[in-house]
Order: sequence, then structure tokens, then C-alpha cells
Amino acid sequence: MSKTKKMGIAVLPLLFLLCMLFPVKAGAAGYSEMTIQLDDAWISGEISTQGEVDFYKFTTRKAGWVTINYQGQSVADSYVSVLNNDQDREYWKTEVYTSSDINPVTKSAEMALEPGTYYIKIWGYNNKHTGTYRLKGAFEAANNDEKTNDNDFETAMSLGNDRTVTGFLSMDDRVDFFKISVPTKKRVRLIYTSYINDSYMEVWNSDKISISKKNVYSASKTNPKTYVYEETLNPGLYYIKIYPYNDSHTGKYTLKYAEKILAQKITISGRKQVVAGAGSFNLKASVSPSNTTDKTVKWTSGDTSIAWVDSSTGKVTVYNKAGKVKITASAQDESNRASVYTIVVTPKRLDRPYVSNFWGRKLYVSWGYHTGVTGYEVQYATNSKFKGAVTKKVSSGHTNRTFSKMAKKRYYVRVRAFYKSGPKVYRGPWSSGKSVKITH
Repeated sequence: MSKTKKMGIAVLPLLFLLCMLFPVKAGAAGYSEMTIQLDDAWISGEISTQGEVDFYKFTTRKAGWVTINYQGQSVADSYVSVLNNDQDREYWKTEVYTSSDINPVTKSAEMALEPGTYYIKIWGYNNKHTGTYRLKGAFEAANNDEKTNDNDFETAMSLGNDRTVTGFLSMDDRVDFFKISVPTKKRVRLIYTSYINDSYMEVWNSDKISISKKNVYSASKTNPKTYVYEETLNPGLYYIKIYPYNDSHTGKYTLKYAEKILAQKITISGRKQVVAGAGSFNLKASVSPSNTTDKTVKWTSGDTSIAWVDSSTGKVTVYNKAGKVKITASAQDESNRASVYTIVVTPKRLDRPYVSNFWGRKLYVSWGYHTGVTGYEVQYATNSKFKGAVTKKVSSGHTNRTFSKMAKKRYYVRVRAFYKSGPKVYRGPWSSGKSVKITH
């Protein structure tokens, strides 16, 4: 073997060691540089000579997720890594072993990256393995609109009332700061929705003292988690800090600042009068002002023996008892606002009464009992249309009445219940008539 060849062999291990210690810039002598589009389409490559290193350059104009798929083919053992433009930071590195054309091995990684230029570096194991491989990249924009330099208290991004900002924690941008100005003492809400696996939202006062810290965990792109910070704050400047649990957690989030508008008035609408046993109907509550933050109301019934109301929907179910019931709708936003709505449940139609001729020209009438009523009215006449009828009242404690000194005629009888509240009387419908002939 010639002296020149021996020297070449001796230099190879030294070259490999230098490559590991000092990253080689793409485009340097003996190294290839190509451009890859992030279009999710495979491109083929080859390490054709020992010691060859292939570089692929890609550029992102927006922050977002870059996914790199590398598939070793005839190159049995190889490495792939993703580097920044200066190649002094490594975002991902993996080793691919025992791949072949008939048994390719694939590795992939998703990285949250800022806009910029990046490199993919591919080389054979021990700088001796050669062969073919495939590579593809894809990009998904985060569509964030927070400032890129909001990384401390001094550069915190101002967040106006009722504004939502979309932020992005990448592998290079690990923390975002926002600030809100509270001019007067008021109730405020910070709504943090995280798509990051594990992150924190922390609130600081103007003295840069932390007053709240919340860990929002187990979130993902497809399963975001929302945390609402709600407090009454004194006038001043406040800061919000968003950051991940550790360096492996990245992703998108949204943050909204809103002053909490409390309910001032609740107006209830719906049926005011209903017949006992008539079933169900809905009441509606309108909360004002129209921009009230939380318009949730809770419904309650003042007398569940007369009517029951669903606490969340306002659906009222009336029973067979007559009377008045007060339905209340109460705001659930700490405003202590409430509205009371009175429903009158009128007596239901009574069944046809029982009538009989008692000895001594007496007319006996009886009927079924109705709960909640003030009393009953019994009406009789000598015609089925009840012209010129006689009406008598009976207290609620009785369900029969006997009339004396009746003429020897045929009489028609009907009954109804009534409910009295103050000066107003609510009468149920007449029952169907029943006839009887007085003969003795």
C-alpha cells in the first residue's frame, strides 16, 4: 500500500471527530446543500461516498409546526438532525438503524418553530455507511398575532378590553408577556385557552409580585383546555405571563381580557295563567344589559306542590292543585339580581256531578274534590242551556249540596271550582250537565 493511501485512511477518523465537534456549514467543500419544499412530498437522496454529509435548507415565513419525515432505505445506519440557520442549535436528532430497500425505517418529528431558515443534516453512521434515503417536510401555520419580542415585563404586549390574542410558544420563544390596565376597581376576566400539553398562566401586579398561577395540563391541538381567571382588581397595571411546563411543551394558545359586565335587570316572559294539570310550558328570562358577560339564570319555584320548574331551562310543569306560585329567575354572576314571576293555576274542569232525588222533593248533588280551590259553584236549571239558572257557592271543605222544596220537574245540574286571590276570582270551566227528575 502506498504511503499516500495510508495517510488518507488515517485522516478519515480525524475528519469524523472534527465534524462532530465543529458543525460543518452547508456548502463547505465535500458537502452538498439542497432546498426542500415543505409540501409534504417525498424527495429522494443518496449518500454516495463515505464521509458525505447532505444538507437540506427550508424556510418558514410564519411561525408554526414543521414536520420532518426521514426514511432510511439502502443506507443501513444513518443520522438525521434539524438545525437553525447558524447550525449552533439542534432541534431534533435521531439515529436510523438496520434500514434497507426491502425494510425501510422511518423516523419523524414535529417542531414548533419561529419564522426563519433551517437546515436538515443527513450523514451515514461512522461516516462509512452509504446508500439511498427519502425525505419530506410539511408546515402548519400557527396564525399567531402576538408580538415576537414580548419576552419580559418591559416588552409585554398591551391587551385591550374584549380583545383576543393568539400566541405561540415555540422551541425558540419560550415565554410571552402581556399587560392590562385597570383604570378603576372592577371585576375582570382573563380567558386562557391552551393547545399546549402542559403550560402556565401567571398573573402579576404592578409591583411584579405574582398574585395567581394556574397550571393548565393535558391539552392538545384537538383537545384544548380553557381556564378563566376572574377577580375584582384594584386600579393599576397587571401582567400576564404564559410559559410551558418544560422545553418539550410547545404550541398555540389564545388569551382574552374582558371586563365582567354584571346583570342589572332580569325580565321574565311567558304564560301567566294556566289550568291545573295542563302539563308543561317554558318561561324565558331576558338579562340586561345586552352585553352582560354571564347571562345564566337559575330558576326556582316558590311552591313545588303547585308547579315545578327546571332550574336551568325554565320549563314549568303544573300539577293538579289550583293556586298561585311564584317562579324566580336568579342571576348567577354575583350581581344578586333576581326577578319573580307569578303564575295563577286555575281550577281544572270537574267531572260530571252525581245527582239524585231525595224524598221530600230534595235535589242531592255531589262531585269530586279539587285541591287548592277556595270553593265550588253548583248551578241548576230546568233547561239544558241553563237559562235562568240558580247558582250556589259551597266552601272547599264540602263536595256535596242538598237543595230542598224543589218543584216536580226535571232539573239540569253542573258544577265548577273557583280560586280566589284578593278581590279577584279565578273560575274553572263548568262540568258537563247531569239531569234528574224530581218526582217525590
